[in-house]
Amino acid sequence: MILTVIDPALLTYDCKDLDTGKSCCLERLEALTNHRVVIKKYNLRIAMSEAYANFILSQFPWKQSGNYALHDLREIIFIDLQKKAHYIVTDEDEELEISPKGVLCQYVDCQDLVRAWGQILIGCVRGGNTTQYTSNIATWRCPSIVSRIELIIMEPVTSKTEKDGHKCFVPLVWDYDSWANQLITQDWWPDLNLLIELTYITNTAIRNHVHARASPINFDCSKGFWQSANNYCCDDYTRRSFVEALTKLLYGVYDKGLSLEPVKSRPGVYRFRVTGSVRVHYHMEGEKLMIDEIGPHKLEGIG
Repeated sequence: MILTVIDPALLTYDCKDLDTGKSCCLERLEALTNHRVVIKKYNLRIAMSEAYANFILSQFPWKQSGNYALHDLREIIFIDLQKKAHYIVTDEDEELEISPKGVLCQYVDCQDLVRAWGQILIGCVRGGNTTQYTSNIATWRCPSIVSRIELIIMEPVTSKTEKDGHKCFVPLVWDYDSWANQLITQDWWPDLNLLIELTYITNTAIRNHVHARASPINFDCSKGFWQSANNYCCDDYTRRSFVEALTKLLYGVYDKGLSLEPVKSRPGVYRFRVTGSVRVHYHMEGEKLMIDEIGPHKLEGIG
């Protein structure tokens, strides 16, 4: 499961800036709203600590009134940060360096808040949190946006001239496309509709193919398919290959890798390649594609 750390730039705003629209307030609030939709839809968790939560509350523009843009900010603070929170054990003595600088925590003046946020990052990438969760940082599409940042967790100084640290990389998300690149790494099987949606977004070869359809063909799976899938589509490699091949088929990308052909012994039935040894049979029912079965290369005796 994905554990996301929200950039404090999305949670703290100056009252005057909100009134005048300065400091990219609307862009940051819009990004926060979009992250909230993704977090709810995919049942993700938000990394939090008591110190970070307290600083967020202390920075909220309570004196601001009549500003509709603050509605989503109130909602995520009082609802999402509680319902979706995964509390991280933090150490106030640990230090963190981030590269490149200036991408995150923009327009945040409270350095205690930034420090508490950094300690959450440290907690997410070390210890027991890394085994259960995959971490990312939810931010906004600022001019200096990058796909990932480098974190250096500073270790205790061993000499007056030496400073050592543990280096790691954490991806950033700021829109649905960047979220899709993270979501596709998770195990969503057997939700084929979601897997096809994410595969299309993240696979540029399919999305940019000259013959790709604007939208996929409707499809369904027979009981026979799911029964055969238990035997022949039960490992990650085969599942990923099947989803990619099915995405090609539904979007009309009939390349050589798909190896689309009719099944001679079964009129109206076609097959496509999943791996070197696995094939899928399907037929059309009106405008709907019905997936019949998945199995070995000689499924139904066809070589």
